[in-house]
Amino acid sequence: MEPVCPIDARCSHQVAILLSPPSPVQSQKYYEELIASREYSGLEVRINGEHGKGVYSNKEFDEGDLVLKDPMLFGIQHSSNKMDCLVCSYCFQFIGSVELQIGRKLYLRNLANLSQTHSGKPEPWNDQCEVSRHQDTSDVGEDDRDHCSSSNGKSSSNYLPQDVIDSVMNGGLQLPYASAFQLPSVVSCPGGCKESYYCSKLCAEADWSSYHSLLCTGKGSDSLSTKALSKFIQHANETNDIFLLAAKVIAFTILRYRKAKAARFEEKLHNNFSHLVEAWEPVSMGHKQRWWDCISLPEDVDCHDEAAFRLQLKELAFTSLQLLKAAIFDEECEPLFSLEIYGHIIGMFELNNLDLVVESPVENYFLYIDELPHAEREEAQQVTQPFLDALGDDYSNCCEGTAFFPLQSCTNHSCNPNAKAFKREEDKDGEATLLALKPILKGQEDSHTSRGADIEMGFTRSSSDLAMEAFNKQYQEIEKQVDKLSELLRKLKDVNEESKSVTKASAMKAIRKRMEKDVDEVGKIARGVKAKLEALNKDNLANRQKRGCEKGSGVDRSRNTMTYALTKKFKDLMKDFQTLRQRIDDEYREVVERRVITVTGTRPDEETINHLIETGTGEQIFQKAIQEMGRGQVLNTLEEIQERHDAVKEIERKLLDLQQIYMDMAVLVEAQGELLDNIENQVNIAVVHVHDGTNTLQNAKKLQKNSRKWMCIAIIILLFIVAIIVVGVIQPWKNKGA
Repeated sequence: MEPVCPIDARCSHQVAILLSPPSPVQSQKYYEELIASREYSGLEVRINGEHGKGVYSNKEFDEGDLVLKDPMLFGIQHSSNKMDCLVCSYCFQFIGSVELQIGRKLYLRNLANLSQTHSGKPEPWNDQCEVSRHQDTSDVGEDDRDHCSSSNGKSSSNYLPQDVIDSVMNGGLQLPYASAFQLPSVVSCPGGCKESYYCSKLCAEADWSSYHSLLCTGKGSDSLSTKALSKFIQHANETNDIFLLAAKVIAFTILRYRKAKAARFEEKLHNNFSHLVEAWEPVSMGHKQRWWDCISLPEDVDCHDEAAFRLQLKELAFTSLQLLKAAIFDEECEPLFSLEIYGHIIGMFELNNLDLVVESPVENYFLYIDELPHAEREEAQQVTQPFLDALGDDYSNCCEGTAFFPLQSCTNHSCNPNAKAFKREEDKDGEATLLALKPILKGQEDSHTSRGADIEMGFTRSSSDLAMEAFNKQYQEIEKQVDKLSELLRKLKDVNEESKSVTKASAMKAIRKRMEKDVDEVGKIARGVKAKLEALNKDNLANRQKRGCEKGSGVDRSRNTMTYALTKKFKDLMKDFQTLRQRIDDEYREVVERRVITVTGTRPDEETINHLIETGTGEQIFQKAIQEMGRGQVLNTLEEIQERHDAVKEIERKLLDLQQIYMDMAVLVEAQGELLDNIENQVNIAVVHVHDGTNTLQNAKKLQKNSRKWMCIAIIILLFIVAIIVVGVIQPWKNKGA
C-alpha cells in the first residue's frame, strides 16, 4: 500500500512554494552573493532558459590551473568508512596523528575479529597472507590469493600484540618520521556525543550552529529525543546513508529559520513562513526530483517490476522521515517534514552529488618511508613494517563520502570536458577541487552565443566505477544467455503440448527433431552460463583487492547481490527443466495408455504399459487388433508409439545432464547467500565497533591528559629537589656571615 503523509495534504500550498524553482533573477542574485562571500576569482554563474545554469570563466585559465575550490553545503562520511578514517565531521580533513589513525584502525579491526570469534564465525588466517606488499606474489596460487583477499584486513592485525596497538593509538609509541605528517588535534563534539570529532573549535562551532545541534546524540543535544535520533541513524546505516545527508538539510533549514526569526523578533507570527522560505533558499537552488522517480532502475530489476521497486523506495523514505520527525520535529517548520519535500531533497543528491574524497596521510606516510635513503629506510622499517603488514591493502584507504557543492553542481557535464574534479597534494579537506584540463578562454558577455568558456566537467571514473562497468558488461552477457534459456523452456513446453495431439509417426518424428535441437542448444548454453557464473564469482573475490572495492564496500555488496540473484535465477531455471523432464515422462505414460485403449478397446495393465514405455515395441500386444482392424492401421499406431518412445528417452537423457548443473548451482547459491548474510552482518557490526572505538578514544584522551599532568608534577618536584640541593651546596647564609 502506498504510504500517505498527512503533512503533504495539510501543507500542500507551502510545500508547492518551497519546491517551485527560483526565478532567474533570484538565482543570479544568490550566486553573485555566494561568489562574493567566498572571494572566488575568475568565475561567474549565468542563468538562461536554453541551457539552464552554467559556471563561466571571466578570465583565462591554462591547463592544470586551479579553476574552483568549492566548500560543501552538505556532506557526510560513509558509515562503513568511519572504521578506516578519523576525520573532522565538518571539513573532513584527517585529525589526530598518523599513529592514532593506524592504531585506531587496527584496534577497531581487532574488535570486529573478537566479535566474530564470540559469534562462532572467526575468519581463518593463512600464513601466505603475510606476504609483504613489496614481494612478488606470482608464485602464490589463485586460490590462496582469493583467500588472502577475502580475509585481508580483517585478521591481519592478529599478529600484532594488542599492547602495541594500544600504545601506538594512545601516543605511547611514536613512529619514526611521523612528525613530518602533523595533523590537527582532536576536538570533541560540544554536545558530548561520541559520533563527531573536529579539527578545531572553529569547525566544531560551525557544525554545531549549522547542523549538528539538532543531530547530536549527546547530552547537550537540542533534538526532541536522542533515543529517537539514534533509531533514525541506525535505520539510515542499515538501509541508505543518504538519509543522513537529507537530515542535515532539514536541520540546516530549521536552524537558519530560527536565526532569521530571532533577528526579526518584532515581526508578527503570520510572517513565519516567509522566514522559512528565506532559510530554504540555498536548498531551493539545487535541481530536484522525487528520489523514487528519478533514480535509475537497477539492471537486476525487471521492467515489469519497476512500479513495485519505486514504491519500495517511497516506503523506505517514509519510514526514515517518520523516525527523523520523532527526533527533531518543529511545528513552525512542519512543511519540511512532508514526504514530498523529503523525497525531493534525496532526489537533489541523486542528481547533483559529488563523491567526497580526502587522501589519507597514512598512505603518504608509508610512501615517504619507502622513498627514504637505504640506511634510513631499513632502520625505519624495523618499526613500521609490522604495522604496514597488519594493515594490508587497507593502509591506503582514503576518506570517502558524498556531498553537495553549490557551485560545482552548476557545472555542466560534457563528453569533451575542459575541467575535472581532482585533489592535489595540498588539498587536505573535503572541498571540491576543479582543475583545467585544457586552456579555458575568457567568457563572452552573451552566454547564448558562445559556450566556449563554460566550465564543463567530465564524469570522473574511479577504480570502483570501472570495476562495476566491467562487471555490468559480464552480468548483461550472462543475463542474455539466461533469458535465451527461458525462451527455450517456453518453446519446449509448447512443443510438448503440441505432441499430445499427434497420432502419426511422421508428425511425431518432426516434433522429435525440433525438441532434440532445442534441448541440445539448452545443454550448450547452460554449460556456458555455469562456467561464466563460476568465473564471475571468482572475479568478485579478486576484485576486493582494488581500492574502493574492499570486502563489505558498496561495490562488493552490489556485485555479490547481483551475482547471487542471477545465479539463483539460473538455478531455478535448471529446476524448471527437470520439472519439464518429469512432466514429459508422466504425460508419455498417459499417451501410451490412451493409444492402447483406442486400438484394443481395453485398458492395459501396469505391466503392459511398462513394457511399451521401456521398449517402444508391442506388436504382440496388438495381435487381436491387427486381426480385427488390419495390420496397416495398427502399425501406424505402433510406429507413432516407437517414435514417441525414442523422442522421450533421448530428451530425458539430455535433460538429465542438466541435473548436475542444477546441483552445482544450488551449492553456489547457498554459499553466496551465506556470504551476503555475512557482509550485511559485518556492516552492522562495523557501526557498533565505531561506537566502541570512539569510547576508547575518549578514554585514551583522558589517559594522555593524566599522563601529562603527572609528568608536569614530577618535573616540578624534580626542580624543587634540585633547588634544595643547589642551595645546600652553595650555602648562601655562610657567604652572608663572611
